[in-house]
Amino acid sequence: MINIKIDPKMKAAIQKVAEKRFISMSAIIKQAIEKYLLEQGVDWRKEKETNK
Repeated sequence: MINIKIDPKMKAAIQKVAEKRFISMSAIIKQAIEKYLLEQGVDWRKEKETNK
C-alpha cells in the first residue's frame, strides 16, 4: 500500500474517469503508473522483489 497526497481537483478528475469507465480509482492510478514505467523502459514484472 502506498499513500500519496494529490490536489483535490486531480482526485476529482480521477474519480470522474473511474466512474465513467466503471473501474476503481486505484485501477486508474495503477494503469497510469504501469504506462509510465513502460515509457521509461522498465518492465516491473521482471524486476527482483525487495522487502522494503
